Amino acid sequence: MPFERKILVITVLVVVALWLGCSDKTSDYERTDLYQITQLLTRDAVATSIYPQVWLDVTNRASQTTSAALGAGSITPQDYWVEIVSHKRTVPSAADSCLADDLNQANPCAEIQVDASRRAHVRNATIMDSLVCRYHIIDAVTQSVTIKDVTYFENLFAMMAKFSADDAAYRGWSLYAISGQWQRSSNNAASPVLDSVVLEWAGQRLVSRPKVKSAYRPVQQIPHISRSEPVTVDVYANTVDEALVPEDIYVHYEINGVMKHFAMEDLGDGHFYRDMAESSAGEAGACSQIVIEAFNPAALRDANVNIFANFIWVISYRVSE
Repeated sequence: MPFERKILVITVLVVVALWLGCSDKTSDYERTDLYQITQLLTRDAVATSIYPQVWLDVTNRASQTTSAALGAGSITPQDYWVEIVSHKRTVPSAADSCLADDLNQANPCAEIQVDASRRAHVRNATIMDSLVCRYHIIDAVTQSVTIKDVTYFENLFAMMAKFSADDAAYRGWSLYAISGQWQRSSNNAASPVLDSVVLEWAGQRLVSRPKVKSAYRPVQQIPHISRSEPVTVDVYANTVDEALVPEDIYVHYEINGVMKHFAMEDLGDGHFYRDMAESSAGEAGACSQIVIEAFNPAALRDANVNIFANFIWVISYRVSE
């Protein structure tokens, strides 16, 4: 065999070997728990409905109001809309469950009792989101629009449980429990503090304590709300610091699959109220959100584009018949 042909054959064999090696490595990685948990949290229907890309009402109201703000000063907010400038999500997963949490404090490396009849090994995953929004604030007096750019960096926590064998979907992993779901922005102002958010529906009552670090709640225990069911929402803001007591709190929820927002009634002393109804148009078993957005008093009322702060608290629920 001529020398040049030998070189060509060897080169081809090396390339094929490298390709096979890379293919094997990719295939091996796709069989890892880390990869499958990431796939579950970004593709599974239940997981993606509990952790949607955006919780806010992003309906563009530009056709209603198009004039630019006239200058610095104060705003009498009539309404606002949110434009999504960019979004990035990553899902690094913990190697195991050996970080103590509220469901396995006694022995964090052991399996946990997930229900009356089952135990399972668990792993904690962190969903890391970077979200840049543009708030368009409509002045009720002039109908002008003030634009403020806002960046959110948040970590959402999920507890995964292995219920099935490796040959099952996502190597047998399922989303077992979720931690508090929130976003917060603070730009030359402090975020307001919420003491509690209370939902009442069909004789049931849920009290949540909005905290950055909050306990896990098993997915099976999130609220079940029937289609068209009336829901009352009460929000209690912390009033210790008078400068942080919000004047503007809104509730976002789905109407026929689209997030809408509505101003909550200010009852005084940090208490805000709103009647609503389950209107997501989701199928039974699907998940949706009731989202509370509380603003620092200057966020929507100061025309300075560099002043903004808010706190967003999310309550996921499952649609039932």
